[in-house]
Amino acid sequence: MVSVVVPVYNVARNLLENCIKSICNQTVPCELLLVNDGSKKEETLHYLNEIENDNNPSVRVIHQENHGGAHARFVGIKEAESDYIVFVDQDDELEPDACECMEKILLDKDVDFVQFRASVSKTKHDQEKIEDRLIEGTEAILNDLLVPAERSKPGLHLGWEMWACIFRKDILLRTYDIGDYIFLGPDLVTKTEYLLACSKIYLSSKTLYFYNAGNMQSTTKGNLGVRSLTQADFNVKIYDLVKDTGFRDVIEISGIRSCNTLIGAIGNAKRVGAKEKMWDYRRIVVNQFWSCRKKLSSINQLKMLVIRFLPWIYYLPH
Repeated sequence: MVSVVVPVYNVARNLLENCIKSICNQTVPCELLLVNDGSKKEETLHYLNEIENDNNPSVRVIHQENHGGAHARFVGIKEAESDYIVFVDQDDELEPDACECMEKILLDKDVDFVQFRASVSKTKHDQEKIEDRLIEGTEAILNDLLVPAERSKPGLHLGWEMWACIFRKDILLRTYDIGDYIFLGPDLVTKTEYLLACSKIYLSSKTLYFYNAGNMQSTTKGNLGVRSLTQADFNVKIYDLVKDTGFRDVIEISGIRSCNTLIGAIGNAKRVGAKEKMWDYRRIVVNQFWSCRKKLSSINQLKMLVIRFLPWIYYLPH
């Protein structure tokens, strides 16, 4: 059996209702965990109350203060009774046979993780035919996730999202990092940590997930400047995860990505009044990523020089 975890935050009733129906009407029984992430919207709370009053043993509603989607997922992981976990966003839907197909492929292929395709249309899957892929070895897995040269090759590739995938609960419990990520879902960090523990994964060409691209609401919202800081934190975290693996391409790309986001975050830290954070980022750039500068664009190489030798410029009014 599969446990499906859905973080819920201030969502419109019709969207959540469609999501829940798609999960409860699966071709095989599954457990549904709705983790209410501190919703304040009456429409959402009233519907969750209705679901609780239905006393459906396969559906559980869990309430928490607003800590973000990452934390809500982790609560769902811990509470899940199944060995296999699927994450669904509150406004998305599953194909009727999604859980059956996901679990079958995971077990038949004897892998640690399976990713499926998603569609923005429930009635027409107009995606080109692509062969399934089995990826073996942690280095090959991380190359496919992080290295642009690998990701540009034809065929299926790992996405950064946590949805449209099936995970093993035991690996999630060992690797899942909540972090202080309330402003931006840390899918890439979480997925990198998980995949570091995998020896074999499978990418399926089956389209089993409907992504509602028209609704941009997430479990949390944040200032764009703060999001930039959080993105820099993510990339530094990923670099810390991979730097000792010995996987040269992965380490180099992670270093470059960290440099580029840190450079942007230093400017944004000043704009949002986070001067201490600005100096923290400068220290990381100078001490940890200085050797990466020659791999950057000309403008970012110049910014690196300014950050190191003329940091007071960042205190000047814009």
